[in-house]
Amino acid sequence: MAAALSACGGSSSSSGGGGSRPAPPITDAALNSADDVARHVSMMGAATSFDSEEGEVDEPEQRGGNMHQPAARLGGDGPEVVSCNQGGTMTMEEFTASRDTPYHDGSFEIFVTDSDNCRQEFSAGPFFSNSFSNGRFEGGEALDYAGPGEVLYVFMGDMETGVPVTSELETDQFRIFSEMLGVQYMCEECAGTGVSEFEVFVEARFDDGDGEVRIRLGADENNRYVGKETVIESPGGLTGDFITDLEFEGDVGFSTAACNLGSAYYRTDGALRVIESVTEAGDGTLVYSDTVDSGRVFINDSIQVDFDGGGDITVTLGGNATSYTRAQLEEFALPCDILGG
Repeated sequence: MAAALSACGGSSSSSGGGGSRPAPPITDAALNSADDVARHVSMMGAATSFDSEEGEVDEPEQRGGNMHQPAARLGGDGPEVVSCNQGGTMTMEEFTASRDTPYHDGSFEIFVTDSDNCRQEFSAGPFFSNSFSNGRFEGGEALDYAGPGEVLYVFMGDMETGVPVTSELETDQFRIFSEMLGVQYMCEECAGTGVSEFEVFVEARFDDGDGEVRIRLGADENNRYVGKETVIESPGGLTGDFITDLEFEGDVGFSTAACNLGSAYYRTDGALRVIESVTEAGDGTLVYSDTVDSGRVFINDSIQVDFDGGGDITVTLGGNATSYTRAQLEEFALPCDILGG
């Protein structure tokens, strides 16, 4: 599940990050017309998987399973410090400690990666990559949770000091900078097979060289973006229609170098039915397209948005209903869509 920043206004000690066109800090959204609402909904897919343009993916997400396991196991023998080949260090550590989460308080197996201005360089023929990372990432899995399911969490950056985790990657094909500060709590299949519950507060800043994008989920650490995703149908292979029901409530904010859409409070009325269609292109690349096929969401409590099928919506504002096609929503989003554009 999506879910990222004092990126929202802070600076980092990285190699510079950011681009020539900074995105303004996220403020309250000005939703004074149906067009304002439709534009906000059209771009919120970047943060919440409402609706995303077609794109390529190298590996499909694992649906109905645990997507958040720590990536490595060190055996609990104390910190391992690795020198980065262009300066700085990366410290990795695995240990057991108590953590309090919304889903379970108790003993957790914890994996930490703490980068101190780590710079790495790699080249092979025409291919090269330069990377930079700084900050702390922590992930944990409950050891004494009786089940069913698994309780996990992720800390991005240091919430106590407000220092985000930053990274930058440049290759012969692209460049991307990211900065994140936040927390994500998850209960995987605790409420049943294929059900993922989550609570998130994250502020994130991204830049691919064309301009910055800022995303915020949740108002703050104590007022998180809360939701549940349920797998309804999975084709069992790499391609086909993956159908999920999505319920959520919380603040969603978005700002780009091109436009500041601001933050608004979203609350689903029941579940949104989301269809992710994955097809295979002629060259073997997997291509996905997400559509919210049905459901209703309230924005700032008084604005109603109904998803009418095929990505179309109807906005009800001040008692007046206005309908928009998927094509119109994509047109609304286009001027604001910096990354990958």
